[in-house]
Amino acid sequence: MRLFPLLLLLTLSVFPLRTAAQDLTVTCLANMGVWLDDGTHQVVIDGLFREGVATYATLPEPLRATLETAQPPYDAADVIGATHYHADHFDAAAVARHLRHNPGARFLAAPQLTEQILAADTSRAGQVATFTLTERTRATTAYEGLSVDLLRLRHTSRRNRHVENLAYLFDLGGQTLLHVGDADLFAENFAPFALPARGVDVAMLPFWFLISAENRALVQQHIRPAHIIALHIPPAEAARWQREVRTFFPDAHACTTPGQHLRF
Repeated sequence: MRLFPLLLLLTLSVFPLRTAAQDLTVTCLANMGVWLDDGTHQVVIDGLFREGVATYATLPEPLRATLETAQPPYDAADVIGATHYHADHFDAAAVARHLRHNPGARFLAAPQLTEQILAADTSRAGQVATFTLTERTRATTAYEGLSVDLLRLRHTSRRNRHVENLAYLFDLGGQTLLHVGDADLFAENFAPFALPARGVDVAMLPFWFLISAENRALVQQHIRPAHIIALHIPPAEAARWQREVRTFFPDAHACTTPGQHLRF
């Protein structure tokens, strides 16, 4: 009796094989902004904004102009995302300008953002997809071979309860990526999405998710990422928070410099 093929078949049925990872480059933009590129597809999240918010990083003018006018190497985004409408994550004129220069791109976001895009430039309607979600629900869409889950996660702080914060969960370069925006970190916000079961390879998280013992436990329980990128780090305190994050997550990456490249 030939047991090896049978045992191999049983093993594969219990532990399904994951797609082999390809090269994935994450380019840090500013604050929570990232540009993601696997050589086939490109995605930008929270990278097209202008004025920002005091204490948090903004894009240097030359980089901002290159992004907004879709100049190389930022000329081939398939999907543009913005987690919510706050000025350190999103600017309607900046997104609309990029869409005009990159007609192949699609902007996927909540109504609070897409309404601003269409008010800024009605001619971009064909490039805008609106996702109206209630808290702790999800939608799935696909564009140019990319499947994207949008997760409605409550925004942090009581005064921002009205803010529509959408996280992005998608596969790129053979890896599963999660960008949470300014999500509030508590169990009931994340549990409905069963992220550990999905298997998150790279989680892009605000740095405060990684500092307190309570938050670290929640990250491990409800996200459990293989790799972490810490974002939303105030430039004036970058060294301090980067040191704090790596005290608890020694292999974590920290986005502190616009144009910084991370490879997975």
